Amino acid sequence: MNYWIGLERMINSMFGIARSGIEAESRSVEMAAANIAHMNDTIRPANASTGAKRKSGSDSDAYRPGQIARSAQKDGGVRAQPVEKDPPHELSFALSDANADEAGLMGRPSLAVENEFVYLMMARRALQANLTSVRTADAMMGALLNAKI
Repeated sequence: MNYWIGLERMINSMFGIARSGIEAESRSVEMAAANIAHMNDTIRPANASTGAKRKSGSDSDAYRPGQIARSAQKDGGVRAQPVEKDPPHELSFALSDANADEAGLMGRPSLAVENEFVYLMMARRALQANLTSVRTADAMMGALLNAKI
């Protein structure tokens, strides 16, 4: 009897670990998509420094790019936390931009589109691996339920 309880716990643990991985990679996809969507946002250079924090009604309400930090959970699985990129903005030159200062400088999110697409590809592969784990745990559960005592 204890053998079956141990197997059930192991399979439930596999489902939990895979679920946490799927949730983490879903957050990663969401973050990369948001970063790509805001790639061309601009702000005034005075608010592009790392010291500028969000203040209601100012340019510092501009999009601040992020990434997902992953950490192992004590009981298995992964925990995903969004963190702001440091520095969130970088200065670039664009005389015609509405947010450019007198010297033609404006702030853009410090992002590289190629990096965001790499993050998307990595998340896709991790999602596939976690889904394979779910399928394997499901097959094991089916075999366990069909076992003859």
